[in-house]
Amino acid sequence: MRDASQARGGLILASLMLVACGAAPPEPSDSARAKAKTSVTALEVSEKTVCEGEVYKALRVAAGTPPPVKATGPVAEVIIEGLDGKEAQLRATMGSQAGERLNPSKVAADIETLWATGRFEDISVEVRTTERGTILAFVLAPRPTTGKLLFRGIEQLPKHQVDAANQLHPGDPFDPQQLSYTVARLKETYVAAGYWFATVEAHQLQTDALHLCLVVNEGTKVTINQWTFEGAKRVDEEQLRALMDSRDGTVNVSGGVYRPKIWGDDALRIQAMYYDNGFITAKITAPELDVSPDKRKVTVTVRIDEGAVYRVGKISFSGDALVAGQRYVSSVTTKSGDVFSRSKVMEDLARIREFHEKTGSWTPQFEVVPVTQIDTDKSVVHIDFELR
Repeated sequence: MRDASQARGGLILASLMLVACGAAPPEPSDSARAKAKTSVTALEVSEKTVCEGEVYKALRVAAGTPPPVKATGPVAEVIIEGLDGKEAQLRATMGSQAGERLNPSKVAADIETLWATGRFEDISVEVRTTERGTILAFVLAPRPTTGKLLFRGIEQLPKHQVDAANQLHPGDPFDPQQLSYTVARLKETYVAAGYWFATVEAHQLQTDALHLCLVVNEGTKVTINQWTFEGAKRVDEEQLRALMDSRDGTVNVSGGVYRPKIWGDDALRIQAMYYDNGFITAKITAPELDVSPDKRKVTVTVRIDEGAVYRVGKISFSGDALVAGQRYVSSVTTKSGDVFSRSKVMEDLARIREFHEKTGSWTPQFEVVPVTQIDTDKSVVHIDFELR
């Protein structure tokens, strides 16, 4: 035991002597270096460091401009600076060539070509005078590569909806517009799900790549407390609700979420129903939203001005394609005195076309146009079927 202790002490003493004498300690192995580098990277680029890092600031985006200097002789060389091994691929797409005079139009076109690749955040052009002649230099500042892409705070959206909103992909050149699109789509998706007050904030960490974290504060879900139609007197509210697409009782109904795009289609159906029942001046306002103080409930009010019920007045037929002696009145179901119905008028147009097909007077250019004249004093609509 004594011999082993003495041997171990001798090794320690020798090491101390080497350090004291200025000798370098043994170099770490490659595996040790890799392990150390991995641990540092994991520490620097973690969810915490990215998601709690600097709030994203838009990259500087500046389009290049043609050089103001005019070269007196031909361009001796065209160079591209700021690339790693991909110069030849870009050069093949450019119009500016060595041996030609400097052409500002070609330079401007080359800038557009480079810009269209989406790989650069800045492009500048320099005309350099050297002993070898004029050098045309395109100086490129590549966009950073998108590194890690993280999401924090998302609990209420399924993964497929997040994926559908996301336009960013690790390894691709970072595109600020794709980030803006992703943030906007996420917000739209949250609003559609009832989370009106959700916020999305991008955080960044710049290392050898641009790492991003979209931090979401979902907020509370807003559901409909009550949906009412004010002014609907001659049409029952239940009839109006039957025309609405409630998505199985989850949208635009009490207890559901408000979806303005779906309501847009509902409003068109309700308006069409009014037109088919003589209410040709009916007006439907945009929904009024009254959100509760705790931002959890909303009362939706749609105001309707039904107006008067219009009836059909005179029915006439005119136009160059009119067949003399034919009784068009028997071809249509709309009659004078009926409550005006837009759908019935559309059906009558089809009947008149069918009538012309049967009589052999139809041509590919044939059309029927209903020309209406509204008498607001008498609440009457006169209809002239113009055959062209």
